[in-house]
Amino acid sequence: MKKINKDDVKVLLRSLNEETKIYFGCDSIRFKVKGQWYAEYTTVLVVHKNGRHGCKIFAQVDREQDHDQKAARPFNRMMNEAMRVAGLYLEFEDIVYEFGLE
Repeated sequence: MKKINKDDVKVLLRSLNEETKIYFGCDSIRFKVKGQWYAEYTTVLVVHKNGRHGCKIFAQVDREQDHDQKAARPFNRMMNEAMRVAGLYLEFEDIVYEFGLE
């Protein structure tokens, strides 16, 4: 798993103004490997530069076994997505607090 580099985010944010917006998100996909179900989670921190100069996307991808019994009701995956977004926010809270968050 490659994690988002906090120093890279800090360097970028120092060069931007207060109109910058920061977005956190996570999504997942479910797939089978050798008969076992897995979920791959992509968690992102998106920096909308100065509110109008494009975005820089920082992402990390994690894979783990998926234990949802019914693919149509992915309760565990949805909870894992929420947990990952909250964890990413808490990890970066000290450097993003002065910007607008979504």
